[in-house]
Amino acid sequence: MTKQRLEILSAIIIILGLVFVVWYVLQNPTGKNGKQIDGGNIATDNPAVVSEVIPTAPPEILPNPVARTFVERFGSFSTESDYKNIEDVLSLVTTDLQVQLKQLLKDSRAQKNNSFYGVSTKVIGFNVVESTDTEMKAEIITQRSESIESPANTSVRYQNIALQLVKLDGEWLVSDYTWE
Repeated sequence: MTKQRLEILSAIIIILGLVFVVWYVLQNPTGKNGKQIDGGNIATDNPAVVSEVIPTAPPEILPNPVARTFVERFGSFSTESDYKNIEDVLSLVTTDLQVQLKQLLKDSRAQKNNSFYGVSTKVIGFNVVESTDTEMKAEIITQRSESIESPANTSVRYQNIALQLVKLDGEWLVSDYTWE
């Protein structure tokens, strides 16, 4: 009779276990992977809140990326590119500096130089000297690879450039520069 009681007790435990599993599945319709068992929508324990953001104004342009872009583009050029670097930075500078850079471009193109000369500039340090909501002075440290007469004849030097930036109509622009 003990063997029979053990079999009945085992059957009752198995039935109770199955009832618990069915009850749990009906109470919690999501599985471990976050998908509903009935094939409905995906659900997770921590659903992400999705909201539509409608911008009311263009994103603000920060001064540091403008300064870095100006220095790397303006400071990198070669005689083979016909001083395209100056044209590339005109949109990053104030109207007054545009006038100066256009004159520099005209003067540079007027000088015919038959030998190769190229410089590649990379910003390696950035120090804000002074800053307000509308003006910034920065000291930028660069690494410049200079090639004279041949791209194979390259030397590396470090040079600082002082920049002044102003915020006009919500946009940061370079207003002055000085290679040191």
